[in-house]
Amino acid sequence: MGRLSIEQQIEIRDEILEDAFPFDWLKGKANDEITKPWQHWKGEPERMEQLTWKYKVKRLLVQLFIGFP
Repeated sequence: MGRLSIEQQIEIRDEILEDAFPFDWLKGKANDEITKPWQHWKGEPERMEQLTWKYKVKRLLVQLFIGFP
């Protein structure tokens, strides 16, 4: 499985949440994208962030001061 960019992870989260709210948790069947996400979503290398020192510092500051992972 390729690594996923932050934007791609957010898109996947939104897509899952969109399907999860109307889902009948008592009678519904499990979806493959939930139980086996590596088969449904593939990483897009062109969307990966470059791990430069500027990116790492920016990410660390966001995590420390805002509390966003």
